Amino acid sequence: MSDAPLTEAPGGPYHFDFDQIGWSGSEAAKATPAAMVEQAKRLGAKRKRIVKGEGGFHMNYSSLPADYHIARHRHGHPELIMVVDGGATVHGNEDGSEDIVMEEGDSIVIEAGFYYSITVGSEGMNFVTIRTSASETKLE
Repeated sequence: MSDAPLTEAPGGPYHFDFDQIGWSGSEAAKATPAAMVEQAKRLGAKRKRIVKGEGGFHMNYSSLPADYHIARHRHGHPELIMVVDGGATVHGNEDGSEDIVMEEGDSIVIEAGFYYSITVGSEGMNFVTIRTSASETKLE
């Protein structure tokens, strides 16, 4: 525990009512390759952009259908992913040597620049992504 004195936050707390936030449409496509966005829409994947820089954070809530596959890609920032329900396998290497099976409640931190893909399980997956930078995605 730090002995540093507490200071008042300049903006105070920020509250985000999940039910009042719409599922993202074209605004989500700006930093994501168009092919990924179109595939996601076609197959029923969706996300809510909940925190958009407030307090230095960015947070999305995403819902992916069963057996959905996110192509191998990387980001220009680290990200924390937490599975709310369902599950998926995170593939670090194409040969499967770095596969990580994630289930409800599991979390993973993926460093900036690390290429990975995700295959959602048979139940689908809802998850939260937290970053300290706006999203930047590059396909391999």
